[in-house]
Amino acid sequence: LAALAAYAWPGPCACCGADLPGRAVAGVCPACWAALPLRIGPGCPVCDLPGATLATCPDCRTAGGSAPLETIVTALLYTGAAVTLHRRMKFGGASDLVPPLARRMASAWRLRGPFEPDLVVPVPPDPLRWTARRRAGRLLARGVTRQLGVPLVRALAKTRPTRSQTGRAAEQRRRALDGAFRARREAVEGRAVLVVDDVVTTGATLREAARALAAAGAAPIAGLALARTPTGSTT
Repeated sequence: LAALAAYAWPGPCACCGADLPGRAVAGVCPACWAALPLRIGPGCPVCDLPGATLATCPDCRTAGGSAPLETIVTALLYTGAAVTLHRRMKFGGASDLVPPLARRMASAWRLRGPFEPDLVVPVPPDPLRWTARRRAGRLLARGVTRQLGVPLVRALAKTRPTRSQTGRAAEQRRRALDGAFRARREAVEGRAVLVVDDVVTTGATLREAARALAAAGAAPIAGLALARTPTGSTT
């Protein structure tokens, strides 16, 4: 019904404000979808920071490398229309954005992912901050599983609440997340796991999730996210 209503009374594009044509997707015009900033070009092989290497990446260098996280693949740069769509999905409840965004994530993984995953595991929400916005990673993970044709398993749990990571430096993020996840061994042992989150700033969340999964016997382990902030922990 929402799709039919949007076709009959399209309204303005959620990104640029222009009148929507009938072929708009999830309230966004084709021009804005086409203008999304793709995450392409060289970058850190672990956290996907644009223009960095493992030796020069400020976040991976201080974090001591990648193990057991093999790599993180991101679909978009977190700037411009990508920020608008992410916030609309996460804070505005626009779940109709999940399928087209998940398609872009799956395409990025098919292009750059180093292995075929057995499972997709979402980063779990904080147990004391369960709100609609905390479901963003899980919704995207569900969309990715449909695109890649592998099962979604909620194999990770938060062992304790953590403060919001927004605005915190890389070292603060690492300390806050140290030991914050637990994985179910029976779900992941001996399996290739793809961990899904929405936005990567330093890679701290996915690194800590990978440590918990590795402790439960998963291997190999990689991360997939919708977007990467262009400047890492300085953002």
